[in-house]
Amino acid sequence: MEKKYFETIIGYESIKLELSRIIDQLTNPDKYSALGVTEPRGLLFFGPPGVGKSTFARAVIDASGRKAFICRKDKPDGDFVKEIVKIFDEAEEAAPSVVFLDDLDKFANEDERRRDTEEFVTVQACIDKVKDKGVFVIATANNIQKLPISLTRAGRFDHRLHLKCPSGKNAEDIIAYYLSRKPFVVDMDIKLIAKLLADRSCAELETVINQAGTYAAFDGRSTVEMNDVIKAVLRVVFKAPESFEDNEEALPLVACHEAGHAIVAEILDPGSVNLVTVLKHDSFASGVASIHRDDMYFYSKKMMENRVMYILAGRAATEICYGAVDTGAGSDLGRAFDIVNRFISDYCSKGFDHSPYDMTRCSSGVLDRRDAKVANEMEYYYEKTKQIVFENKNKLEKLISQLVEKKTLLGDQVREVLKCA
Repeated sequence: MEKKYFETIIGYESIKLELSRIIDQLTNPDKYSALGVTEPRGLLFFGPPGVGKSTFARAVIDASGRKAFICRKDKPDGDFVKEIVKIFDEAEEAAPSVVFLDDLDKFANEDERRRDTEEFVTVQACIDKVKDKGVFVIATANNIQKLPISLTRAGRFDHRLHLKCPSGKNAEDIIAYYLSRKPFVVDMDIKLIAKLLADRSCAELETVINQAGTYAAFDGRSTVEMNDVIKAVLRVVFKAPESFEDNEEALPLVACHEAGHAIVAEILDPGSVNLVTVLKHDSFASGVASIHRDDMYFYSKKMMENRVMYILAGRAATEICYGAVDTGAGSDLGRAFDIVNRFISDYCSKGFDHSPYDMTRCSSGVLDRRDAKVANEMEYYYEKTKQIVFENKNKLEKLISQLVEKKTLLGDQVREVLKCA
């Protein structure tokens, strides 16, 4: 049934099924009222920008066949409050109808600590005013934490759907759809593209494929190639330039750091490296190592420990090859410390006496023990990482050489280098 309404939307099958039920209730109310089921009052889509919240909302509106009244923040605060009331009044007069509150979390410029603003109070009062009067309310929000709990509760928004960035099969299907609208070569690796774009929004997926087409057209080619997509991923996702723009003398050092990440990741989790490049990411001091995180990552301490070690591996490789502290590893250290801190504080992996379970009542002694334990564990993981790098130094040197020469290597190329070294 869901394909009738959402045939142009790829993936999100469970979301489509739930929306199909809501649409059926709106368009066939009699069969539900015969069972004593009341009409749903509200539907809230929330999730990061670019995942299709407004697209789904418009699809529901179109499928309902009802007149829609759209409300967006486009007026000063006082005038906007009056506009909200006016829209709900018009929707009530035109019932059965739909009110679409687009970007509801932007209706008021407040944070999570102050959510009872006039705009939200007005929306809440208007929803209550049209209760059981044939007005269905749809809203979208990027940050649901900015909305009052009293507004988003059942009875006002009976259905709350969290739209996440696509990954796995969803991402593959969306990428395949975007590619199908362009002539491309037959050896396009959609699975690899999906891994490189895992947890990126639908809008970013579309932009990458479109940028790939731009490269092909500019070069005068009639088809999009895999290399075009890789260049587009580097440019759109990693904000990397198309050539190494730092001092050429820094190239071996950058290659050493990124090769360290890749080597340790492949040894601890074979097949996990998607791409390694020395081309500069705009928020990092050097290049990028894209390493795929397994879906079971958050359920496995072993996988999280592996992640700590391959995060630390760039610093370890630099120390082993150059005998120097890697000043470009600051963000890596921060991420590793965060994970190890979770081991100690949240998961109590080293005992309960290190865990500050309630920061408002936690003694300084517990915090001191935790900090000392985190530091000790970081030392342990770093020494273990250095040992892995040292034992595979010949592979590291081979990979550094290839990165210096080619600047960017795909995961299969990295694995081929390691196999031959």
